[in-house]
Amino acid sequence: MLIESTKKDRPQELKIGVFARSGSGKTTLIKTLPCDPEHVLIIDIENGLEVLRKGDYKTIPYHKLEGSPIERMKQIIGYLKTPEGLNGFKWVCLDSFTEFADDLKADMERRPEHYGLLTQKGAFDGLKMYGEIKKYMSRIMDAFLRLEGCSKIVLFGGEEKENGPDSIFKIMLPGSYSESVMFSFDEFYSMRIKDGNRELVTNSDGYYIAKSRMSGGSESPLDTYEKADLKHVIEKCYE
Repeated sequence: MLIESTKKDRPQELKIGVFARSGSGKTTLIKTLPCDPEHVLIIDIENGLEVLRKGDYKTIPYHKLEGSPIERMKQIIGYLKTPEGLNGFKWVCLDSFTEFADDLKADMERRPEHYGLLTQKGAFDGLKMYGEIKKYMSRIMDAFLRLEGCSKIVLFGGEEKENGPDSIFKIMLPGSYSESVMFSFDEFYSMRIKDGNRELVTNSDGYYIAKSRMSGGSESPLDTYEKADLKHVIEKCYE
């Protein structure tokens, strides 16, 4: 009978998701990953990496590929599954999944017949479209997070939504997939700007949604609000 210890070393591979408002500095977080730029690969969907121009980060330019949004992502993930695809990369970043979701939705609206979104009478089936978006987004995300041999970080946009009499800051994705995507990750943080400083929200506080598996639950070494530095957060959990 195999008996194991609950004591864990720092994991070799992590799956981290971060969401924040547009323009709040999500891409800048890539600079705080616990490795040198040469070991980071960015899937550039948002076409907004100017902030990284002084670092030698390698990127795959999504918009320069041929095909539909789904075909482009299949090309990228298929390449990353090959022996040469992840050679030397410790972290792969998807920036941003919100941009991919918006691109997919727009393509479905432009070409509904391609996705089987027309009724027998030729009308556009918007309800079916959201079901198809959820299916495709889930499959793409699952395939990306299953990549072996590297840690993954996915960036998302965020938006404020009404939650009864209160407001809540949530992931900006079309359809119901936004409610469940966080459970695909080991760590899922929001990012806020407080008094001019960028902070990661590592535990849900009633307005921002967040969760952490590596923090150790109720005995977490993490504060609810940590500085926006992923290397710092990871080291704090495993110091």
